[in-house]
Amino acid sequence: MTSENNVWSQLIDGNRRFAEGKSRFSGYSVDLRESLVAEQHPHTVIVSCSDSRVPPEIVFDAQLGELFSVRTAGPTLDDMVLASIEFGVVNLGIRHVVVMSHTNCGAVAAAMDALDSGEIVAEKDISSALEGLDADATIGAGGMIVTGSSVITAETFGDGEASPPGLLAKTEFTRVVAETTESESYLPEIVARVAPIVAEARRDGLKDPSDYSRRNAQFVVHKLREMPALTGLWQAGVLAIRAALYHLDSGLVEELEV
Repeated sequence: MTSENNVWSQLIDGNRRFAEGKSRFSGYSVDLRESLVAEQHPHTVIVSCSDSRVPPEIVFDAQLGELFSVRTAGPTLDDMVLASIEFGVVNLGIRHVVVMSHTNCGAVAAAMDALDSGEIVAEKDISSALEGLDADATIGAGGMIVTGSSVITAETFGDGEASPPGLLAKTEFTRVVAETTESESYLPEIVARVAPIVAEARRDGLKDPSDYSRRNAQFVVHKLREMPALTGLWQAGVLAIRAALYHLDSGLVEELEV
């Protein structure tokens, strides 16, 4: 894991430069851009939030072509996110993955609001949550009841159960197949994926939203370490999968224990 640790040290050094206002790579040369036309060799997959204040290349003072960036609100996981991460590791040979959440996260705030307002109700047992479910509720990822959308099917995949082929095999989560119309919003999907993590953190006595962001990054790391395409590499010690929290106020990145 020595080379992966060196890559992480390189990223942290770049982050310190950024936080101190001493970034080296604020501009990119034409030669560099042209050298990357035919191929790319990024050293790190960065899974981070879509927030405009958290662009990984700037936060880590990285050059063009160094980071394979996968960004969603949260960040959260779905098939396309997992496929993108798998592509970076399997097809591009990347051996370093960083999952980075951040403070003052809008997705976390929305999940908190949904839990506080009763819009979402956390359920420990998805099967009991399905009993008596009306047509105006959706079961979201992690066993959450989300009001406002109709459900067609909800299937839970876990150990010992039939699991779908592909990237999501053997992961424990709830897949929702809901009827979609032009008038429906996809925004509740973000809340449905983050709220279970916030709810669990609250049950553990955590109250700071930054801790919820930490838990979110740690949760994503756990799921990635269970991915069929990644788990063997991670267990063999040739793939590093880290969690981190970016602080909007200081500009510094904090490594998290997982």
